[in-house]
Formats: sequence, C-alpha cells, structure tokens
Amino acid sequence: MNLILQPSARVQLLATAVAMPLDLPPAGQHGIELDNDAVHEAVLGPDWRAQVDAQTVTLGTAASAAMQTVSRRQHVREASAIDLAIEAARRALLAAGMQTGDLAALICVTSSPPVISAAMAARVGRALGCSEALCNATALDVRAGGVGLMLAWFSAQGLIAQGSGPVLVVAAEAPSSFMRPDDLATALLYGDGAAACILVGGSAPSDTFLGGMSGQVALQGRPTTIPGLLPPQGDLMAYRFDKPDRAHLADLSRLWDQCPRVLAAQFPQACARTRWLVPYAVSERQMATAHAALGQPDAELHHELARYGCVGAASPLVALHGLLASGRTRSGDVVALLSAAGNGLWAGFFWALQG
Repeated sequence: MNLILQPSARVQLLATAVAMPLDLPPAGQHGIELDNDAVHEAVLGPDWRAQVDAQTVTLGTAASAAMQTVSRRQHVREASAIDLAIEAARRALLAAGMQTGDLAALICVTSSPPVISAAMAARVGRALGCSEALCNATALDVRAGGVGLMLAWFSAQGLIAQGSGPVLVVAAEAPSSFMRPDDLATALLYGDGAAACILVGGSAPSDTFLGGMSGQVALQGRPTTIPGLLPPQGDLMAYRFDKPDRAHLADLSRLWDQCPRVLAAQFPQACARTRWLVPYAVSERQMATAHAALGQPDAELHHELARYGCVGAASPLVALHGLLASGRTRSGDVVALLSAAGNGLWAGFFWALQG
C-alpha cells in the first residue's frame, strides 16, 4: 500500500540554502570544481585526448550521456558530507533569521556518510551549537537512497502537524569519496553538495502542501551500490560504487514512468495547476520520462544537473533552491517534487509557493 499524505496548510517553507565544496570555510580550500576535460584528465591521465583519438579507451554510453547534460561538478577535498551538511544548515538558519535554539528538530539525509554507525544529524547539531541539555533539538537521520530528502520532508511535516516547532532538513552527499578511480562515467555524472530547508507551522491563505505519496517496488538487476560486506573485508575496491546493470536501468526507467502517473491520478487538481517540475536529476532521459508521465506539458522542468552534477538525495532541494533564487516563480505557483531511487523507493508531492 502506498503512503498517501493529504493536502495541508499547516506547514510553510521558511528558507532554503545550498552549500557546495568550494563554499566550505575557508572558502575554496576544501573543494575543487571540475569541467568535463578535467574529469577526463583525472581518470585517464594527462594524455587522455590521445587515448580517445587512438580509441585505446572507449567513453561508453553512460559517459557520453553524462557529458550531454553535466558540464561542471564539485568534489570535496579533506572534507565530508557532514561538513557540507553543516554549512548548508548554517546558511538556511541565516536565511531564515533563526538561531539553532529555535529548532525543534534536525533531520539529516545522506547516502554517502563518512561513518556508518553514528548518526550524522547528531554531529551536525553539535557543530551548530545545539545544547547538550535535555531541551535541545531532536536530531535524527534518514537513510533512504535518492528518496531520502522527500521522506525527511514528510517526517518534518508530521512533526509540525503534531505541534513541534521549526524543523531543519539537510541533505548532503559526497559520492566522490566512493568512486572507483577508473570509472569515468560515474566521475562525469556525480558531484558533491548539500541543501537545507526550514519548515515551520503556520496558516497559509491557501493550502501549501497539496498532497504527496510514497511507495516501493522491487527492481530487478544490480543497482548503483557499494557491494562490500561490513565490517570491511580487506578489498578496498569492494567499497566503491558499482554501476547498475541493464536490467536494473530498464526497471528504474519504468518506475520513473509509473510513479508520476500514480501521483497525478491521486491528486489531479494539484497536478493540473503544476507550473514547475523539480525531479531527482540524473539524466535528460529520466527527467523527460518523468515530465511526460506527469501529463502536464506546459509545466517547466527545472534542475541543476549541468552546474553541479547529480548530488544524490540533495538533488531535488538543490534544484528547488535554484528555482526560488532565479526570480522566475510567482506566489501561488505549484511545484511538483519527485524522486525515484535504485532501491525501488519513490516519493513525490505538490507544493504551492507562498509570498
């Protein structure tokens, strides 16, 4: 059974923020920006052009597809997803004019944590200055692959509906730490980055949250995953990303075609009002599939894939922040946020912008 969340005016989006590796303090010293040529050189060496010309290396379909959409991406240097989360959280608090003590809860999302057994949210909260007294903000992690941000947003709404104060949601990814050194396609596609938002209770003049859903299907084949068993068994390459196989990609493509249709059928009025589609962004083909399946051809697709690459679970929130900062939106615009992940999870919702 799918999770269905009904429309509500009890939650408002107070602020959003983004932090990329080059933003980490001191600025510019814990990140690097790579264009496509720089990625080729990092993976293949300084003579990469000669290798390509001599056809001693094959770029492959995945690498070619990534280059069609992604032109730049940033990678951390001597930093992690936690550092990115902290900076994005600080920026969101600043944008909202709030202090850490104003928060009731902090929810962190990642698929690329620097440590496995410790909650990222607790470390982020401590860095933000959360008190160690019993009255400090609740800190918890959501680990759900590329759908993590959406489920964290739903969790924040649930807390607020129960009377909690403001909730800070942060999604941060550092996939560069898990890439195989010879995997050109992955290096071209993925970037590191973080995004944060603050949700608060309130009474909007009209519904802000226009309805959402989440579900799961069993996907066939091998997903993008880190296959090594824990605790580590000695083979370091076992703890690097494995590419998905064709069977999995075909099933995932079907999921991207199905979940927007299910969401649109459940909330037809909200869907009919949709002006912007903000999906988890990993390829032009995937986004085109989602756009067509939503059934709103006049809705504009917005993503930040070209600037930042695929930043995993942070992707929809990075894109939403970019859309809001662009000045192209109007009060009352309806945004559809949508994500489907290799673990078979999917989630989406409609949100009416206010102010």
